[in-house]
Amino acid sequence: MKRIIVMMAILVLALFALPGCAEEEILSCNGFEYVVLEDNSCKIVAYKGNADTLEIPEMLDGHIVSVLGGCIFYDGYDNKTLVSVTIPSGVKTIEREAFWNCHALENVVIPEGVASIGENAFGFCKELKTLSIPASVTEITGNPVSGSEKLETIVLSENQTKFQLIDGFLFDTEACALIMCPVDYEESYTIPEGTKIISASAFARCKGIEAVYAPSSLMEVGEYAFAFCNSIRTVEFSEGVEKIGASAFFFCGNIESVKLPESVNEIGDFAFYISPANRWFKLLAKYGSYAYNWAKENNVNVDFYR
Repeated sequence: MKRIIVMMAILVLALFALPGCAEEEILSCNGFEYVVLEDNSCKIVAYKGNADTLEIPEMLDGHIVSVLGGCIFYDGYDNKTLVSVTIPSGVKTIEREAFWNCHALENVVIPEGVASIGENAFGFCKELKTLSIPASVTEITGNPVSGSEKLETIVLSENQTKFQLIDGFLFDTEACALIMCPVDYEESYTIPEGTKIISASAFARCKGIEAVYAPSSLMEVGEYAFAFCNSIRTVEFSEGVEKIGASAFFFCGNIESVKLPESVNEIGDFAFYISPANRWFKLLAKYGSYAYNWAKENNVNVDFYR
């Protein structure tokens, strides 16, 4: 018996000693908390200062700052002090929600060299009016500015070829993805033919859009794609779309209908968790289709069309 206990203890210790099992050590320098990455650069995970104008350093304790992590300035309370921030040239990645809820942020300088910007990286930056995207950016994983209600302009570098603005809508031309709807767009919108993906949070919190019509080329709707979009009344998808992401229509409080074709074969959790107060919403689907059966199984009000 003692031998079994000793062997189990050794096994547990061995597991904790395996690479990847140890927790990353969080270090501090000049108000920043960071972790050292495999290439000896570092990722900022928190900022504990209260500056209104901040120049993020190029290096922390000899480590090049290469990644800005999620929710750096958010620790459960909205950041209402940061007005202007300069990002150093060594940064390659701005992760999801990096500047989340920086309510006072008006100006941010994204340098040439940044390659990836995460979903909601500048979400709920309520005073931000302009966001410039340099030519080096090759990946935007979802709407980077959802909830930034005063945003007026996205500026693309002259040498930026991967992304394109069409009538204020931001597209990834290589991935054929619609990334962002202008927050103040106030008409019905027909997504251009050729678009394959509606990115995460693409229409989230848009204040004025009333209806969206998707083309036959569309295959996927990302997570939270239309979440909290209280102005929208109807969305129609054409045959071809296969996946509706989790929480895609989360709390669209005034929506009346979403039409899904037979091609849909995956619907994520809470995709049609509309609002307890909305008693008139109907999911429209062909009788016996995956979408129709899913709605019945998940207590979503559904009607069929021929």
